[in-house]
Amino acid sequence: MKARKLILTSAAALALLIVTYQIRANAQQPIVTESNADQMIKNARTPTDHEALAAFFRQDAAEDTKKAELHQRWADTYRKLNISKPGYMAQMCDRYGRILQEGCGRL
Repeated sequence: MKARKLILTSAAALALLIVTYQIRANAQQPIVTESNADQMIKNARTPTDHEALAAFFRQDAAEDTKKAELHQRWADTYRKLNISKPGYMAQMCDRYGRILQEGCGRL
């Protein structure tokens, strides 16, 4: 009888541990936005907090990479037009594309 009680108690404890772990594993990452990033950085304490910040910055870098590629295409378009005014547009697009690439660590 004691062995059975010990087995049932152990099984119940194990089930509780598994359920608790799954709840913690399924906890949703906090959402980081441009408007709350400062506060999230200040308050980040857990691995989940830091992963949410990393995901935000990865997404931001991916968006900047797309913008940089877009500006490079626009610079090429301006160069092909070969117009005198405004003649600085290709250089401006090149410069802005480089700034975006530098910002996301692509250069």
